[in-house]
Amino acid sequence: MLALNLLPPAEKENLKQGEIQRWVGFYGSACLAIIFIFVFLLVLIWSYLLIQLDSVSANLEHAQNVFKEQGLKKDENKINELNDRLRLIDAAQKEQLYYSRVLTELMKIIPPGVSLKNISINGKEGAAISGFAGNREQVLSIKDDLQKSAYFKNINSPLSNIVQQKDINFTFSFDVNLELLNDN
Repeated sequence: MLALNLLPPAEKENLKQGEIQRWVGFYGSACLAIIFIFVFLLVLIWSYLLIQLDSVSANLEHAQNVFKEQGLKKDENKINELNDRLRLIDAAQKEQLYYSRVLTELMKIIPPGVSLKNISINGKEGAAISGFAGNREQVLSIKDDLQKSAYFKNINSPLSNIVQQKDINFTFSFDVNLELLNDN
């Protein structure tokens, strides 16, 4: 088969340029379409990542708040535990008995020339003193002063305290008024 081309060379050139223009338009529009699709996908990915970032940030903030609350709860528990211990210490101090007051009162009662050999204070079980006095009057003076003192009650003085006139080894047992020994 024989192909005849009867078009003048200028028209042939126009046809070629038209065909090139169509191909350039087709490829250009295809490239533009691909670029638009790519940009659209990038915008979608970017918005998706922003949403994920917001979600992760919110979760992170929530987790930090939970840890802070747990830390605060631990601190609050420690403070409550410390307050409980302080209450126990305060209660123990309020129940504290000051036996030094008994000793001070005994020193006021014991006259000069009398020596104490033993002082025994057992709180609720009572107390006892023993010592040496030069004469009976000193022993009777101690007994009277013990009875007059508000710190002592139920004074027990054995007869052996007053049998001799001189050089007496005496003993007294008594109860201590515990109400006067606390700091209230």
